[in-house]
Amino acid sequence: LAALCGPGGVEPNESGEYAFKFAGVPLKAVCSPETPDEVRCYAKVGSLAGIEDPGALLTDMLEANFFWIGNAGSTVAVIPGTDDVLLQDRREAGYFADAETLKGYLAAFADKATMWSGHIEEYRAAVAEKPEGEEAQS
Repeated sequence: LAALCGPGGVEPNESGEYAFKFAGVPLKAVCSPETPDEVRCYAKVGSLAGIEDPGALLTDMLEANFFWIGNAGSTVAVIPGTDDVLLQDRREAGYFADAETLKGYLAAFADKATMWSGHIEEYRAAVAEKPEGEEAQS
């Protein structure tokens, strides 16, 4: 990643994470010593905090993760022990042949993160507005 970002580009933190914003979306990319041949990218896309009945939203996440079809290879999940929703992706390091490939990948990932953030907020609003006894529509 450092080679693709170029001199003076994004530098990793002490944990080896590259934390930055791309297209206005805060995200992290990780290339760890334990798995030097892969790059993981992730972004917090929302929270289930305050959503009384997240069932249909969780179903949407499972459906999107099914064979990775709905998220084009990424997965979306709730971080265990929290209400935080994380979008994550893993690619072989060799996938990033040049800076343009990295830029295209990050643009697509940022689009998915933005889509999920919006979907979670739309669901939150729908649940908040639903009449008593009715389920939210996703």
